[in-house]
Amino acid sequence: CLHFHSYPYTNEQAKEKVADLAKILSGYTQGTRLNVVSVTHIQEQIHEKCAPELMITLLRRFMYRIAER
Repeated sequence: CLHFHSYPYTNEQAKEKVADLAKILSGYTQGTRLNVVSVTHIQEQIHEKCAPELMITLLRRFMYRIAER
């Protein structure tokens, strides 16, 4: 499982909910591990340096590239 977290823009409760869901999923699959990646810095850099209409697309591309690793 992979979760992209962007504290303080999303709260800790969201992260805890993901952890709870991953725990439930682990009961059905073997070797499930939750990986949490902070994207706050990436999000802030995109916000500072890129056109607003490209922000979502660029963030999604970064998340996709991270997920491929």
